[in-house]
Amino acid sequence: MINIPERIKELTFEKGLNSINELSRKADVPQSTLATIMRGQTSPRADTLNRICQALEVSMSEFFTETSLTKIIEHAEAMPLSEEQQVALKTLKNMSTAEQQQRFIKILNKLPKLSPSDLEASLKFIDYLHASRQKS
Repeated sequence: MINIPERIKELTFEKGLNSINELSRKADVPQSTLATIMRGQTSPRADTLNRICQALEVSMSEFFTETSLTKIIEHAEAMPLSEEQQVALKTLKNMSTAEQQQRFIKILNKLPKLSPSDLEASLKFIDYLHASRQKS
């Protein structure tokens, strides 16, 4: 099940919005309403969520679709990984979506420094991400 506040944070990050306040202005949703949604104190009404989705440039169905990063993690779990890689993957799974994205960006920045086997595993992640993005 999708965690609405986490999904909003994830999409806000993906779309390069600098703050929830910026999203509030773009979606024409009062900051107080968005704040209560983001704290998980209330669920958004359908019309409010629709305005948020429009501001984030996603359809409602895309909003409720599993993220590409989640799919990458699931794919990685099926791969033959070293013990160290399994620990890293478990750590990644336990993070929030926003933390996962930040960590993944850091990983991508370190690709040139990886061993050949680690680089190969990372490239498989990237290939999978690229393929899933093309299907969208």
